[in-house]
Amino acid sequence: MNGEKKSVESLGRGRWLLRWPARLLLPVLMLLFALAVSLLGHRLRVSELDASVLQTEQQRLRERLALEQGRLTQAIGQGDMGQARRLVAGLALHEGLMQAWLLEEDGRIAAALSRAEIGRRLSTVLIALPPAERDALMALQQAGPSELRLRTTHGPGQARLLLGAVGVEPARLLLVRVDISHALAVRQAQARSDLLQQLLLTLLSVSLFGLLLHLLWFRRADQLRHTAVQLGRGDLSARAGLRGADELALIGRAVDLMASDLQQRQTELQQLADRISHSPVVVMTWRNAEGWPARYVSDSIALWGYRRQDLLSGRIRYADLMHPEDLTRIAGEVARHLAQGPDEYRQEYRIRHGDGRWMWIEDRTWLVRDATGQVVDIHGVLLDVSELHAARAELAVQVRRLHEAEAHARLGSWTYDVGQGRGWWSAQMYALFNADPSAGVPSFEDFVARVHEADRPAVRMMLQSFAQGVTPERNVEFFRRHPDLGPTRWFSVTIYPELGAEGRIQRFVGTTLDVTETRQAEVTLRRINIELEQRVEARTRELTELNQSLESFVYTVSHDLKAPLRGIEGYGRLLLEEHAQQLDAEGRLFAERIQEGTLRMGQLIDDLLAYARMERRAISVQDVELASVLGQVIEDARTDLERGGVVLELEVPDVPLGVRVDREGLMLALRNLLANAIKFSAASQPPRVRIAVRRLGPEATSAIELRLSDNGVGFDMAYHDRIFEIFQRLHRMEDYPGTGIGLALVRKAMQRMGGTVRAESRTGEGATFVLTLPAAVFRPQEPGAA
Repeated sequence: MNGEKKSVESLGRGRWLLRWPARLLLPVLMLLFALAVSLLGHRLRVSELDASVLQTEQQRLRERLALEQGRLTQAIGQGDMGQARRLVAGLALHEGLMQAWLLEEDGRIAAALSRAEIGRRLSTVLIALPPAERDALMALQQAGPSELRLRTTHGPGQARLLLGAVGVEPARLLLVRVDISHALAVRQAQARSDLLQQLLLTLLSVSLFGLLLHLLWFRRADQLRHTAVQLGRGDLSARAGLRGADELALIGRAVDLMASDLQQRQTELQQLADRISHSPVVVMTWRNAEGWPARYVSDSIALWGYRRQDLLSGRIRYADLMHPEDLTRIAGEVARHLAQGPDEYRQEYRIRHGDGRWMWIEDRTWLVRDATGQVVDIHGVLLDVSELHAARAELAVQVRRLHEAEAHARLGSWTYDVGQGRGWWSAQMYALFNADPSAGVPSFEDFVARVHEADRPAVRMMLQSFAQGVTPERNVEFFRRHPDLGPTRWFSVTIYPELGAEGRIQRFVGTTLDVTETRQAEVTLRRINIELEQRVEARTRELTELNQSLESFVYTVSHDLKAPLRGIEGYGRLLLEEHAQQLDAEGRLFAERIQEGTLRMGQLIDDLLAYARMERRAISVQDVELASVLGQVIEDARTDLERGGVVLELEVPDVPLGVRVDREGLMLALRNLLANAIKFSAASQPPRVRIAVRRLGPEATSAIELRLSDNGVGFDMAYHDRIFEIFQRLHRMEDYPGTGIGLALVRKAMQRMGGTVRAESRTGEGATFVLTLPAAVFRPQEPGAA
């Protein structure tokens, strides 16, 4: 009662809105709503603009600090503090940057925008700043030597400040202070201008919408009201005549249709009676007397080959038309309904057609009794269902054939109704589980008892899902029959849930298939697979042992080859050191040639071992940062580069590039290529080696290309394929020493890593070797991350 009272009071408080015409109230409410939405959107946009500007300025400062970090590190590494001060002073060009300090490890300012601050300690310079800003700058001073940190704070007044710090090697820190208030003010002014334009546009839109509502809605609503008043007064000729597809037009057409219906009601009722008379349904009324004489017969009796008058006159009695086998049954049922009820019932029997054939009739009958309870009339609606009976007979044949097919396939079908909690089994289901059909579908527990002990948990879980109306985890389940029911048989149950009107599972339909032969075939196939795997493992062991034997043979041969070489080299050295005076110039030349030959032979054996090792060694492919591998190779060759006065040029992107390679194999290939470039460009003035790296294609499917070029003697491209063959040389040993195995090692390493190598050159114009490596996603660890 209290709830109803509150509802009435709330309705009373809101009635003042109904005093206003909708043509005025609706535009006003829409205008107020639009203004509220616009103001709320403006506040949200201002907040988003502040966050967007702050994020943009942080990104700009982060990129600038990262750039200056590298440039300052290079300048300080070269000992050029003047260049470092100029770089710090150049930060003044960064929009909004107010102050920048390059701090020494002890906190002294080594460079700044203001020359007066150089040499002072940062703590004394920051005294003039507000405490919050000073504390934030002092906290940033504690950043690590390579970390980049950003903080935001408020300066004097409404100023928004962005503070940044980045380490500069060695042991220095670049600290900056940026005012982003101007950028924020510009974006906020634009937002206010947009709000004003939006408010003006909203006012204009609401005004136009109000005018449109008056023309298209309220004026037509008044016309519809006038039509309804006329119909209420009895003028059924009144019509709204509204056109269109809106709600008012639909209501107007509904009103017009209602008026037309009222005018045509009597005509339609008469037409309905005529249609019933000409339909396949026969309507009859019988008197409660012997032979059931007809009181009324519809004209549709002609469909049965009879005339109405034959039945109404009594020349033909309805009972005489019934099949003799059905007459006794029907007479007994009618007598029971006449005596005991119910007064409405349904019967099916056969009637002889006028042409002599028999047809099945569905008779829906109801009795009319007088005040004493005696039946006066018997009314019936009769329909020829001969085709339905034929379809039933055909269905029975199809069901029999289905049962036979299930028996041949050893496939049973079943259903389980979730709402009623009961199921249905086909005849083959009873045969599969040796169950008695007369006992009905077994209960869940009786069915579980017919399952093998090892499979009962899974089957019980499946049946519990049925009972709860939940689809089981698997729509196919395998289990075995209990041994007490006969030889072990495997079954496959397939489950199909059927949904009801509300989207819930109404019942489960499924099949149970005897898959014993299939399971036995799977066991046989599994045994064959095991035997095949054992053969493969045995063959693999044989190949492994053979490879180990080959490796031992290679090392034994290399040891046996190098042993006499060491003896020749030793005796040759003794000959030159202790008996040089006894040899003439030609003899000493021969001894030196022997020494050079033994050394070259030893190097050749070592290179052959390296090639054999590359051929056999296990490849460990992993994601590697290319810049780190390249840096290590260059550092290893630093002595040779400086000794030869080689100018090394590097073109490597700042963004880390990852490659999926074997790190050892890649370093071996790069060392050989760099050594070749140094060797063959030694005669150039000055020797120059260039290494360029780039990404090929989009990042998701890209490859990495590394080009290593020199300005040496080059070679003829006609011998392009020959230079990668083992022991192949294009230059004299006396001019360019070597064994001719280096480039063969490079190609072998690239092949095993899934990469490629090719060469480009012209005689006398240097050579370029191009490595194509599989790309990998490489993301370096973020600063400060664990």
